[in-house]
Amino acid sequence: MEGTSGGFVEWENGTGEVWRVAWDGEWVLSGAEGERRGMSLDEILQFGDETLRA
Repeated sequence: MEGTSGGFVEWENGTGEVWRVAWDGEWVLSGAEGERRGMSLDEILQFGDETLRA
């Protein structure tokens, strides 16, 4: 997905939180309540693992 526009991955954890990551010149994580932040790929992978276990 890196380097492409329009692609994204979205997931929902067991508590109903929905997260989305997309490439926009950098990895951008979007979540509940309009949260949006740039992260490294390693940070995204760790965050995804942690949120799916919640």
